[in-house]
Amino acid sequence: MIDLFIMIGGCFLLVNQIEVKSRQYINIREAIKKDWSVKILYFILVLILIFFSGLRTTYNDTETYMQGYQMLETSHVNVFSIFEPYGGFEIFQALLKKYISENPQVLILFSSVIVNIIFMNFYVKYSKYFGLTVFSYLILGTYIFSMAGIKQIMAMSLSLFAIDNLLQKKYFKFAIWMLLAMTFHPYIICLAIIPLFTKNIWNRKMAIILGVTLIVSLNLEMLLNIAGMIGKDYSIEEMTDYTVNPFRVLVEIVPVFFAWVSRKKLNKTNDPLLFLGINMMIINALMISLGLFYNPIYFARIGTYFSVLNAITIPTMLNVMYKGNEHRRANILIYYSFYFVYFLLDLTKLGAISITYDLFNHIKIF
Repeated sequence: MIDLFIMIGGCFLLVNQIEVKSRQYINIREAIKKDWSVKILYFILVLILIFFSGLRTTYNDTETYMQGYQMLETSHVNVFSIFEPYGGFEIFQALLKKYISENPQVLILFSSVIVNIIFMNFYVKYSKYFGLTVFSYLILGTYIFSMAGIKQIMAMSLSLFAIDNLLQKKYFKFAIWMLLAMTFHPYIICLAIIPLFTKNIWNRKMAIILGVTLIVSLNLEMLLNIAGMIGKDYSIEEMTDYTVNPFRVLVEIVPVFFAWVSRKKLNKTNDPLLFLGINMMIINALMISLGLFYNPIYFARIGTYFSVLNAITIPTMLNVMYKGNEHRRANILIYYSFYFVYFLLDLTKLGAISITYDLFNHIKIF
């Protein structure tokens, strides 16, 4: 996994240059539009993220996805497949196999293209702290998870379009994007409640929502079986990819604790995206905590959906918390050092795997 650390280091250097060259502009988005050097650096950054992920041949359930792609009968897939469980993902695979290539690496590469472009464009549009956001994307788990649960991360990617429309109060388009995301993974339906999360944090309404969420979540397995949304045909990815341990629970709870301590300052920002992200972060922490005592498969999977904005939320929250503090940068550095330690321990399975072990077995281009 040394290649992963080299990639992260390279991305860090690129992002640093992007931020330096963007200082004369209002934000990163404007800099990319108006400055060719920034545009090229951003393009290189996205390409690195795409190819590192898209050229892997192993890691978690990658081989299972590739085998499923090889076994897919495109003649059995049609426009009406969209109404079947994971129908959107089946159609996506069928189109790739029929019109691009039967080589399963195509699935891995094209899913990486879609996921990374959507996430990075969303970050460019909404992040106020682009460097920290990209770093968060890499070490908080979203990028690594994109190489494990392809159906789920593609559903999460499409949910970003839904969130974009929600922030613009385009509720019909929000619903359409959520329905499309459900065709890749039906559990994304849990994000249907997020329109309730855009006004303030830690208020009475949020307490009620947390209570209802807790009750529903504890009965989720029964509800899903009754609804027949998921069925019993789980993949390896869905049954084994979620590890809930006390350390992970701590990592999820820490930012929630800071949000509670600084709730008055955070509520004064009047920032719907920040409110949405923190409220989703609270739900995520609740789900992961429940997974420690109950079924980790369900709770960790659902918690992952509510973490989709963490890479934007945490940097923004920290900068609001420490605004005016002369030790702001040092405090944020300490905070991210904590996350990086978790990242290392999680990757190495608490030291059980050597950092020299090749997790991804990339295709050798040269």
